[in-house]
Amino acid sequence: MSLVKPIYDNYGVPLTRSGVSERIWSLYKADQEAFKREVNKYFALGYPGWTVVKASYHNRIIWLRDDRRQHVEPSNGVSSSSKTGQDKAQQADTTPVRGNKRKGRRRA
Repeated sequence: MSLVKPIYDNYGVPLTRSGVSERIWSLYKADQEAFKREVNKYFALGYPGWTVVKASYHNRIIWLRDDRRQHVEPSNGVSSSSKTGQDKAQQADTTPVRGNKRKGRRRA
């Protein structure tokens, strides 16, 4: 087995190497569209948030890009930028402070 050099995305982040079964690889030469469809389906189920970038039939490698950071949403469904200044101030007032011995002082 030869050493395969890493491939990088447009931002210099290395892509992840993965693979699929011989059943899917057998479609590579027989039916390219079916191969692409099966590979995308496989990684959509097993690796949500990852994008198939390239396939190397010779080395049996599927190169993946991690796009999970681009799809992260706030847990409460409201982005912090959409809160008003009053909402932020109210949230700061209700946040419990531990270890502060002086009354009336709050940590930011």
